[in-house]
Amino acid sequence: MCQIQIIKRNDGKITKKDSKEFIRLMFLGNMWNYDAFGMFNHNYLLKAPGDFDYQLINENKIMKNKFIVGHNRLATTGECLVYPEEVVNINPWYINPWESFMGYWKSLDKGMVSRNYNNHPFKINNLLLVHNGTLWNYKKLKKKYKIDTQIETDSYVILYLINHFLNKSKEKKRLDKIVDAIKNTTKELNGNYSVMLYDKLKKNIIYFRNEFTSFTFNVIGKGIIIGSSNEKNLKYIYERNKVRKRIPTYAGNIYLVGDEVKKIGEFENV
Repeated sequence: MCQIQIIKRNDGKITKKDSKEFIRLMFLGNMWNYDAFGMFNHNYLLKAPGDFDYQLINENKIMKNKFIVGHNRLATTGECLVYPEEVVNINPWYINPWESFMGYWKSLDKGMVSRNYNNHPFKINNLLLVHNGTLWNYKKLKKKYKIDTQIETDSYVILYLINHFLNKSKEKKRLDKIVDAIKNTTKELNGNYSVMLYDKLKKNIIYFRNEFTSFTFNVIGKGIIIGSSNEKNLKYIYERNKVRKRIPTYAGNIYLVGDEVKKIGEFENV
């Protein structure tokens, strides 16, 4: 699957050193996820096909914000609608007799330049999203909710549904509306997912996942929060002798990544 990376500063803006450590983190994520890469903060969004290429990054734009979120993509899709030679790996633990057999299948676009719109991050209105995992029912959801888009990536459906339910939420506060939207969205999802969501309107970073994925945060001192889909990546950034607090995430929890990583909600479909 893909990988999500994050570095966030609570004591100021991203520094030159933070930027270099983020680039290292992206290189680590690229080892097995090399079809495309992307990143975003409040004012900067980049997506590109192929291996991670640090020369495409505008470091000045990274350092003008307090955080940077990255994505290393392994181009997969959730349904076996491609040729056998496109198979990457089969999930033997999931065989549903009422649906077609599902597994990890190499996406036909493979991060091609002409289909860069399929790469992460995705944006709708004030929401940005990166996703690690595979949805097996994304085509059914596109049909059910009449999602009209050229984007073929299953991840876009998650963002679309969050935005859809956000607009329908009866909660009063923006953050409560988003939590409510995530709860309603996860009721519709069939597959595995680890999601980093950013609300530009209130500058909130939100994370959630189900039981088939993982994500770990580390807090370095009082000023830096780092995180990765692969916890081993975190061992290779910043000085190893720095005091760190490990913050694991748990399936079904919704987290706000602010001055600290705080649980703000739960959902049932894990």
